[in-house]
Parts: sequence; C-alpha cells; structure tokens
Amino acid sequence: MAGITTWNKATAPAGTEAWGYTAQVKRGLDTSGLVFQVANATERNGLAALAPGGVLPIPTLIWRADLGTYETWDGTTWLSLSVVKAGTATTDGFWTITGGLTKTTTNGLTLVTANLQLTRTTASITINSGSDSNLLVGMIPAGFIPSNNQYFIGTSNTDTGARFAEPQLVINSGGSLVGRSTSGGSVTVGVGYKLFISTTWWL
Repeated sequence: MAGITTWNKATAPAGTEAWGYTAQVKRGLDTSGLVFQVANATERNGLAALAPGGVLPIPTLIWRADLGTYETWDGTTWLSLSVVKAGTATTDGFWTITGGLTKTTTNGLTLVTANLQLTRTTASITINSGSDSNLLVGMIPAGFIPSNNQYFIGTSNTDTGARFAEPQLVINSGGSLVGRSTSGGSVTVGVGYKLFISTTWWL
C-alpha cells in the first residue's frame, strides 16, 4: 500500500477505506512533534510552507545534517541546541567527563554554555604555575571551539570532597583545555580529583 509523506517526513498509510483512517493518521502525524532531519538551512526554511496552515508547530525540533546539531522553532526564530556526550578522553592520563555543552543561536549570535565535571580516573597530573599544562587535548568538538582563548577560574575538589587550589583554566582556540596554578606553586591533580567548569563564550 502506498503512503503519504507528511511535511515532517513521516508516512501515513494511503488506501481506500470507509472510515477515513488515512486522513486521521495524517492529521496525527502532522502535529505529533516528531524529530526529523533536514539537509541544511534552505530545507529548514522551507518547512513552514509545507506545514498545515503554513505555520510551524511550537516547538518543532529538527536535526541539521550539515551542522550536526538540533534546532528548535520557538515561534520567532530557530534556536540551535547541541550537547557533548559524556565519556572518557585522554591526555597523559584519563578523565571521565560528565555534563555537556549547549549551543544557542539568537539573532545571528551564537553562545556556547559549558557545564562540565572532569574526574581524574587514572594517573595524577600536575598543573604548573609558570606555564600552561595540557589537561585535555581536543576536549571541545568542532562547531563549539572558541575563536580566541577563553580564560576562567575553575573550582575543584579532592577525592574526599575537600577543596584544593583554584586553577586558572583556558579553553584555547584549538579546542583543548589547559590549566595554570594560581597558588604560586604546582598543583597535583590526583586520581578521584574533580575539576568543575561553568562558563560561556561567543562563537
């Protein structure tokens, strides 16, 4: 049996029946809030003309294949939303990363918000006071990397929950996290120690 493709790329069955199921199913799919993929901004911008009554439902959530991000329609503009998955990354040791990054575009300006917890899981690492120390190479994925170095003070706990030196952290234009001790001496980040990052930057 052939199908009818809706504006949001779902398929309603098509056939001849006395109960009008095809129309009912299509109406349901038209307003179901499905997440679907579009190729680029051109296809996205053409959705309203295909939607029932020429008006997009609020919210409409899509996946931009060209950018690798989700976008949602708030009735006025498309907002870009994407989150980095938690996982494990390596430098000279291992970190477990929880939290993520959110990217929001409004009126042509794109803001990245980072809320991350990095837990040292294998081998200690030293944050020096006189030079930057690589902590996590390539932590920030493409599409979120700042064009200029972003400096901020991170908070940190030991494995027992006690505070240790507040390091100056930098997310550089290569997408890596580097640190410098603010205590006047080097700081050792041991297994189980945590670094907390909460900051924003413009792309």
